Amino acid sequence: MTGIHNIKTDEIESEHVLVLDADKLGQVQISGAGYTKLVIKVKGLKGGHSGIDIDDKSRLNAAKLIAELVDEIPQGVYKKDNYGVITSINLGVIAGGGIQTAIDNIKNSSVPANEYLDTILDKAITNVINIKAGAAYSIRSSNKEFENDLINEIKGIVDNFNKKYEGLALAAAETSVHLPPFEKSSDETLINTAKSAGENLNLKLDISSFHAGAETHIYASKKNKYNKTFKPVLIGMADVFNMHSNDEQINYKTYIKGYEFLKEFFKVFNNI
Repeated sequence: MTGIHNIKTDEIESEHVLVLDADKLGQVQISGAGYTKLVIKVKGLKGGHSGIDIDDKSRLNAAKLIAELVDEIPQGVYKKDNYGVITSINLGVIAGGGIQTAIDNIKNSSVPANEYLDTILDKAITNVINIKAGAAYSIRSSNKEFENDLINEIKGIVDNFNKKYEGLALAAAETSVHLPPFEKSSDETLINTAKSAGENLNLKLDISSFHAGAETHIYASKKNKYNKTFKPVLIGMADVFNMHSNDEQINYKTYIKGYEFLKEFFKVFNNI
Protein backbone atom coordinates (compact mmCIF):
# COMPACT_ATOMS: atom_id res chain seq x y z
CA MET A 1 0.00 0.00 0.00
CA THR A 2 2.75 2.44 -0.92
CA GLY A 3 0.22 4.68 -2.65
CA ILE A 4 -2.00 5.38 0.34
CA HIS A 5 1.02 5.89 2.59
CA ASN A 6 2.21 8.71 0.31
CA ILE A 7 -1.10 10.56 -0.13
CA LYS A 8 -1.27 13.97 1.52
CA THR A 9 -4.58 13.21 3.21
CA ASP A 10 -4.63 16.58 4.98
CA GLU A 11 -5.11 18.25 1.58
CA ILE A 12 -8.23 16.22 0.65
CA GLU A 13 -11.53 18.05 1.13
CA SER A 14 -13.95 15.12 1.08
CA GLU A 15 -14.55 13.05 4.19
CA HIS A 16 -16.21 10.17 2.31
CA VAL A 17 -13.95 7.65 0.57
CA LEU A 18 -14.61 4.75 -1.82
CA VAL A 19 -11.89 2.12 -2.04
CA LEU A 20 -12.54 -0.07 -5.09
CA ASP A 21 -10.93 -3.31 -4.03
CA ALA A 22 -13.44 -5.99 -2.93
CA ASP A 23 -13.48 -9.20 -4.98
CA LYS A 24 -17.18 -9.52 -5.85
CA LEU A 25 -19.51 -7.15 -7.66
CA GLY A 26 -21.96 -5.55 -5.22
CA GLN A 27 -19.89 -5.99 -2.09
CA VAL A 28 -20.07 -2.99 0.23
CA GLN A 29 -17.72 -3.62 3.11
CA ILE A 30 -18.17 -1.23 6.01
CA SER A 31 -15.47 -2.39 8.40
CA GLY A 32 -12.28 -4.41 8.21
CA ALA A 33 -9.91 -6.13 10.55
CA GLY A 34 -6.58 -4.64 11.50
CA TYR A 35 -3.55 -6.82 12.16
CA THR A 36 -1.72 -7.13 15.47
CA LYS A 37 1.11 -9.58 16.05
CA LEU A 38 1.23 -11.32 19.42
CA VAL A 39 4.39 -13.07 20.59
CA ILE A 40 4.53 -15.30 23.68
CA LYS A 41 7.93 -16.24 25.07
CA VAL A 42 8.70 -18.77 27.77
CA LYS A 43 11.99 -19.11 29.59
CA GLY A 44 12.88 -22.00 31.87
CA LEU A 45 15.15 -20.87 34.69
CA LYS A 46 17.19 -24.07 34.61
CA GLY A 47 18.28 -26.28 31.76
CA GLY A 48 19.74 -29.71 32.01
CA HIS A 49 20.48 -33.09 30.53
CA SER A 50 17.48 -35.04 29.29
CA GLY A 51 18.68 -38.17 31.10
CA ILE A 52 20.70 -37.22 34.13
CA ASP A 53 18.48 -34.29 35.20
CA ILE A 54 15.10 -35.58 34.06
CA ASP A 55 13.84 -36.31 37.61
CA ASP A 56 14.75 -32.85 38.93
CA LYS A 57 11.38 -31.15 39.42
CA SER A 58 12.97 -27.70 39.32
CA ARG A 59 14.07 -28.14 35.69
CA LEU A 60 11.05 -27.40 33.50
CA ASN A 61 11.07 -27.87 29.75
CA ALA A 62 10.19 -24.59 27.98
CA ALA A 63 8.92 -26.40 24.86
CA LYS A 64 6.42 -28.28 27.03
CA LEU A 65 5.44 -25.09 28.83
CA ILE A 66 4.72 -23.15 25.63
CA ALA A 67 2.42 -26.00 24.58
CA GLU A 68 0.58 -25.60 27.88
CA LEU A 69 0.11 -21.88 27.27
CA VAL A 70 -1.00 -22.41 23.66
CA ASP A 71 -3.60 -24.88 24.88
CA GLU A 72 -5.16 -22.15 27.06
CA ILE A 73 -4.96 -19.25 24.60
CA PRO A 74 -8.06 -18.92 22.35
CA GLN A 75 -7.80 -19.99 18.72
CA GLY A 76 -10.07 -18.95 15.85
CA VAL A 77 -13.12 -16.67 16.01
CA TYR A 78 -13.32 -14.58 19.18
CA LYS A 79 -16.24 -12.24 18.28
CA LYS A 80 -18.65 -12.08 15.34
CA ASP A 81 -21.95 -10.41 14.41
CA ASN A 82 -24.41 -10.35 11.51
CA TYR A 83 -21.83 -8.68 9.27
CA GLY A 84 -19.22 -11.40 9.82
CA VAL A 85 -16.17 -12.07 11.98
CA ILE A 86 -15.14 -9.08 14.10
CA THR A 87 -12.17 -10.42 16.06
CA SER A 88 -10.07 -13.54 15.58
CA ILE A 89 -6.75 -15.00 16.64
CA ASN A 90 -4.59 -17.49 14.77
CA LEU A 91 -1.55 -19.42 15.96
CA GLY A 92 1.11 -18.89 13.32
CA VAL A 93 4.09 -20.77 14.72
CA ILE A 94 5.47 -22.53 17.78
CA ALA A 95 9.25 -22.59 18.12
CA GLY A 96 11.45 -23.99 20.83
CA GLY A 97 13.91 -26.61 21.91
CA GLY A 98 17.19 -27.62 20.35
CA ILE A 99 16.55 -26.33 16.84
CA GLN A 100 19.68 -24.22 16.36
CA THR A 101 21.74 -27.04 14.85
CA ALA A 102 18.88 -27.82 12.48
CA ILE A 103 18.67 -24.15 11.44
CA ASP A 104 22.41 -24.09 10.85
CA ASN A 105 22.04 -27.20 8.72
CA ILE A 106 19.37 -25.48 6.60
CA LYS A 107 21.45 -22.32 6.19
CA ASN A 108 24.55 -24.25 5.18
CA SER A 109 22.90 -26.60 2.71
CA SER A 110 20.44 -26.53 -0.14
CA VAL A 111 17.42 -27.85 1.74
CA PRO A 112 14.28 -26.78 -0.19
CA ALA A 113 11.72 -24.71 1.70
CA ASN A 114 9.11 -27.47 1.62
CA GLU A 115 11.50 -29.70 3.59
CA TYR A 116 12.39 -27.25 6.37
CA LEU A 117 10.08 -28.85 8.90
CA ASP A 118 11.33 -32.36 8.17
CA THR A 119 14.92 -31.16 8.50
CA ILE A 120 14.25 -29.43 11.82
CA LEU A 121 12.61 -32.54 13.25
CA ASP A 122 15.41 -34.75 11.94
CA LYS A 123 18.37 -32.58 13.03
CA ALA A 124 17.03 -31.04 16.24
CA ILE A 125 18.73 -31.85 19.54
CA THR A 126 16.54 -33.94 21.85
CA ASN A 127 18.87 -34.64 24.78
CA VAL A 128 18.48 -31.20 26.39
CA ILE A 129 15.85 -29.89 28.81
CA ASN A 130 14.94 -26.76 26.86
CA ILE A 131 15.01 -23.33 28.44
CA LYS A 132 13.54 -21.21 25.60
CA ALA A 133 10.37 -21.45 23.52
CA GLY A 134 7.82 -19.16 21.95
CA ALA A 135 4.68 -18.82 19.88
CA ALA A 136 3.57 -16.13 17.42
CA TYR A 137 -0.05 -15.23 16.66
CA SER A 138 -1.93 -12.95 14.30
CA ILE A 139 -4.84 -11.04 15.82
CA ARG A 140 -7.32 -9.52 13.36
CA SER A 141 -10.08 -7.22 14.55
CA SER A 142 -12.35 -4.48 13.24
CA ASN A 143 -13.20 -3.47 16.80
CA LYS A 144 -10.43 -2.16 19.04
CA GLU A 145 -12.40 -2.81 22.24
CA PHE A 146 -12.86 -6.50 21.43
CA GLU A 147 -9.19 -6.76 20.46
CA ASN A 148 -8.16 -5.25 23.79
CA ASP A 149 -10.47 -7.68 25.61
CA LEU A 150 -8.75 -10.59 23.85
CA ILE A 151 -5.25 -9.30 24.58
CA ASN A 152 -6.11 -8.70 28.23
CA GLU A 153 -7.52 -12.23 28.48
CA ILE A 154 -4.23 -13.61 27.12
CA LYS A 155 -2.20 -11.46 29.50
CA GLY A 156 -4.29 -12.89 32.33
CA ILE A 157 -3.42 -16.41 31.17
CA VAL A 158 0.26 -15.46 31.17
CA ASP A 159 0.01 -13.90 34.64
CA ASN A 160 -1.59 -17.07 36.02
CA PHE A 161 1.15 -19.13 34.37
CA ASN A 162 3.84 -17.05 36.06
CA LYS A 163 2.17 -17.45 39.44
CA LYS A 164 1.92 -21.21 38.95
CA TYR A 165 5.59 -21.58 37.97
CA GLU A 166 7.11 -18.80 40.08
CA GLY A 167 10.82 -19.44 40.56
CA LEU A 168 10.82 -22.16 37.88
CA ALA A 169 9.85 -20.45 34.62
CA LEU A 170 8.79 -17.09 33.27
CA ALA A 171 6.47 -16.16 30.39
CA ALA A 172 5.88 -12.82 28.67
CA ALA A 173 3.44 -11.52 26.04
CA GLU A 174 4.24 -8.73 23.59
CA THR A 175 2.02 -7.14 20.94
CA SER A 176 2.84 -4.93 17.96
CA VAL A 177 0.27 -3.26 15.70
CA HIS A 178 1.03 -3.71 11.99
CA LEU A 179 -2.26 -2.33 10.61
CA PRO A 180 -4.92 -0.31 12.50
CA PRO A 181 -8.52 -1.56 12.38
CA PHE A 182 -11.14 -0.09 10.04
CA GLU A 183 -14.08 0.35 12.41
CA LYS A 184 -17.66 0.85 11.23
CA SER A 185 -18.65 4.52 11.08
CA SER A 186 -21.90 5.72 12.63
CA ASP A 187 -22.40 7.81 9.48
CA GLU A 188 -24.29 5.60 7.00
CA THR A 189 -24.27 8.05 4.09
CA LEU A 190 -22.24 5.78 1.83
CA ILE A 191 -24.22 2.68 2.83
CA ASN A 192 -27.53 4.37 2.00
CA THR A 193 -26.09 5.78 -1.24
CA ALA A 194 -24.95 2.31 -2.29
CA LYS A 195 -28.37 0.85 -1.48
CA SER A 196 -30.16 3.45 -3.63
CA ALA A 197 -27.71 3.00 -6.51
CA GLY A 198 -28.11 -0.76 -6.30
CA GLU A 199 -31.90 -0.53 -6.34
CA ASN A 200 -31.80 1.77 -9.38
CA LEU A 201 -29.73 -0.80 -11.29
CA ASN A 202 -31.44 -3.89 -9.84
CA LEU A 203 -28.06 -4.90 -8.39
CA LYS A 204 -28.10 -6.99 -5.23
CA LEU A 205 -25.65 -5.71 -2.63
CA ASP A 206 -23.78 -7.63 0.05
CA ILE A 207 -23.18 -5.26 2.97
CA SER A 208 -20.66 -6.85 5.29
CA SER A 209 -17.40 -6.65 7.20
CA PHE A 210 -14.19 -8.14 5.79
CA HIS A 211 -11.50 -9.89 7.77
CA ALA A 212 -8.45 -8.49 6.01
CA GLY A 213 -6.59 -5.25 5.37
CA ALA A 214 -6.94 -2.53 2.71
CA GLU A 215 -6.47 1.20 2.17
CA THR A 216 -9.71 1.76 4.10
CA HIS A 217 -7.79 1.11 7.31
CA ILE A 218 -5.35 3.93 6.63
CA TYR A 219 -8.06 6.41 5.67
CA ALA A 220 -10.12 5.54 8.75
CA SER A 221 -7.23 6.56 10.99
CA LYS A 222 -6.53 9.92 9.28
CA LYS A 223 -8.18 13.34 8.97
CA ASN A 224 -8.93 15.50 5.93
CA LYS A 225 -8.23 19.17 5.20
CA TYR A 226 -10.98 20.24 7.60
CA ASN A 227 -9.76 17.97 10.41
CA LYS A 228 -12.61 15.50 9.91
CA THR A 229 -11.93 11.79 10.15
CA PHE A 230 -12.40 9.97 6.85
CA LYS A 231 -15.37 7.61 6.45
CA PRO A 232 -14.36 4.97 3.91
CA VAL A 233 -16.10 1.89 2.53
CA LEU A 234 -14.69 -0.90 0.35
CA ILE A 235 -16.64 -1.47 -2.88
CA GLY A 236 -16.67 -4.53 -5.14
CA MET A 237 -16.55 -3.45 -8.80
CA ALA A 238 -16.30 -6.89 -10.42
CA ASP A 239 -16.03 -10.60 -9.74
CA VAL A 240 -12.35 -11.39 -9.25
CA PHE A 241 -11.10 -14.97 -8.91
CA ASN A 242 -7.86 -16.38 -7.45
CA MET A 243 -6.88 -12.96 -6.16
CA HIS A 244 -3.14 -12.38 -5.56
CA SER A 245 -2.16 -15.49 -7.53
CA ASN A 246 -0.73 -16.16 -10.97
CA ASP A 247 -4.20 -17.37 -11.98
CA GLU A 248 -6.01 -14.15 -11.00
CA GLN A 249 -8.93 -13.50 -13.36
CA ILE A 250 -11.70 -10.95 -13.71
CA ASN A 251 -15.18 -11.43 -15.17
CA TYR A 252 -15.29 -8.52 -17.63
CA LYS A 253 -19.09 -8.53 -17.83
CA THR A 254 -19.35 -7.86 -14.10
CA TYR A 255 -16.69 -5.16 -14.51
CA ILE A 256 -18.93 -3.35 -16.99
CA LYS A 257 -21.81 -3.62 -14.53
CA GLY A 258 -19.54 -2.34 -11.77
CA TYR A 259 -18.72 0.73 -13.86
CA GLU A 260 -22.45 1.42 -14.22
CA PHE A 261 -22.87 1.00 -10.46
CA LEU A 262 -20.07 3.47 -9.75
CA LYS A 263 -21.62 6.07 -12.08
CA GLU A 264 -25.02 5.59 -10.45
CA PHE A 265 -23.42 5.85 -7.00
CA PHE A 266 -22.04 9.30 -7.84
CA LYS A 267 -25.35 10.40 -9.33
CA VAL A 268 -27.22 9.44 -6.15
CA PHE A 269 -24.56 10.95 -3.89
CA ASN A 270 -24.69 14.28 -5.76
CA ASN A 271 -28.49 14.26 -6.24
CA ILE A 272 -28.17 14.28 -10.04
